[in-house]
Amino acid sequence: MKYLKYILLIIVLLLDGYLIYHATLNGEASSKKSEEVTDLVVGVVDKVDNPNSNQESITQKIGYQKLGLLVRKLCGHFGAFMIIAFLCFWMVALFTTNNYLRLIFTFVNGLLIAIITEVIQSFISGRYGSVKDVLIDMSGCLLAMLISFILVKLINLRKGKTTKNEKEYI
Repeated sequence: MKYLKYILLIIVLLLDGYLIYHATLNGEASSKKSEEVTDLVVGVVDKVDNPNSNQESITQKIGYQKLGLLVRKLCGHFGAFMIIAFLCFWMVALFTTNNYLRLIFTFVNGLLIAIITEVIQSFISGRYGSVKDVLIDMSGCLLAMLISFILVKLINLRKGKTTKNEKEYI
């Protein structure tokens, strides 16, 4: 347990680094990686959604291009930032008991990485930076922060470490 905070710190830094690295890929390489992930997700979704081959699959209903965009935005942006923010929050929680510091550090980490990756992409051939992507990234980050904050409050309530006001509202 003593080293868990350092292990989580290394994981968060590696994931942040991977997002920055991925932002440096040119449009063709990025598209290829996105297609690999999309193919994997589509294969799983089609098997779950369409056990009988007689029915139209979700890929056929929505279309591969739209499904690919959905996978890229949900997995590549929202999901990745949600996972990193969740890990970041709990990593900071091992360094401090101050919930506001946990939230601020997690938010700043997510915002910085989101902005850095989009700025980098604006200089890469075949890519472009997007404010919409930053908003999607931060949506994932904020959801992870909300879930983590609620978990902390529930854990504290269970341990009896709540203030009088918290007991009244929970």
